Amino acid sequence: MTDLTYLQNKASTLAGYLEDLAVYRGLPLDEYLSNMEKRRSVERTIEIIVQCSVDMNHALLFAARQPAPATYYDSFMDLISAGLVPATLAKKLASAAGLRNRLAHEYDNLDNEIVHANIKHILRDFPPYLRAIQGYIDGLERKATDEE
Repeated sequence: MTDLTYLQNKASTLAGYLEDLAVYRGLPLDEYLSNMEKRRSVERTIEIIVQCSVDMNHALLFAARQPAPATYYDSFMDLISAGLVPATLAKKLASAAGLRNRLAHEYDNLDNEIVHANIKHILRDFPPYLRAIQGYIDGLERKATDEE
């Protein structure tokens, strides 16, 4: 699989995960807290949104000949120097890496209200990220077509 195909597949997957999370937009806190199935669905969806994005970040940074990031947080921050996302967006995305780590490793000690509040943050911050990355992918596609 080429880097371009990999990125196209990841972008499509991420778009699907964001649609999955959008189902929970506007979910009242009391309903979220009282419904374990919804909580687990939101938690897992946020976790895989961030993980999918980090996977894309690694591929993007490799393609930009940037050093491999040391952490998930750094994978978002390093997109700034690669010119792929603005600093304000990268900082918002990077904070989601910490949430992903808590979801993956501290699941027995989560603050459910913080997770619930992050539904709107993820749905606000990751679509612009996806659009920026899609723009980069489109540029790679044009370049590949021109080289044929």
